[in-house]
Amino acid sequence: MRFALLALALGGFGIGLTEFVALGLLPNLAAFAARLQRKQVLMACFAMFTLGTLASALLPTFEPLLAACFLTVLPHGPLLLPSCSR
Repeated sequence: MRFALLALALGGFGIGLTEFVALGLLPNLAAFAARLQRKQVLMACFAMFTLGTLASALLPTFEPLLAACFLTVLPHGPLLLPSCSR
């Protein structure tokens, strides 16, 4: 029973940590993206997301995979800014 509780606690901590670390960078990226044209921001974000996803699928070890996952998360803030505004 203790092992299951520890596994759940560590899993929740890991998921929360990965989400909140990336969310801390999003306002800075969104502020930078606000200065550019919407089409340029959207294309750059889609390119970053695609490259990060392809790298995540192809990388053999954990450390580069973690960096590729981080690269995949970065475009979320700037991507929402131009796509939600008029």
